[in-house]
Amino acid sequence: MYKTQIIALGIAAVLFVACGGGGGGTTPNGNGGGNGDNGGSQLYVGQINGTNSLAERGSANYSVLASGVAGISYFWSCVPDNPAAFTPSNAATTSFRAWSVDENTTVIIAVVVSAPGYDAVTRTKTITITNSDL
Repeated sequence: MYKTQIIALGIAAVLFVACGGGGGGTTPNGNGGGNGDNGGSQLYVGQINGTNSLAERGSANYSVLASGVAGISYFWSCVPDNPAAFTPSNAATTSFRAWSVDENTTVIIAVVVSAPGYDAVTRTKTITITNSDL
């Protein structure tokens, strides 16, 4: 029995040393973005939620969940660039207005989430604006 306790303690010690003491502000699923020197606080940012396809001249809501710290700010953009596409462009939830397209067009929607004292985190989502004449 004594031998079993020694082995169990040895395994626990190895796991403790191997797992280390945490890190630079990211979570195991990659949703973090903090720089690790903020007293253990972390900026958590989820993925962009919203539809994958949208008819030209249509609109849809997109959102991202961010938490963990105070002072979080947002900036939405897209490629190809169309600054008038987002209303508002500085909130966790935005309305994206698609423009007229000559053919189905791939667009990358991006949101940059930041907070004072933390590294900015960018999330992207690829969508398709569909041509209604096709």
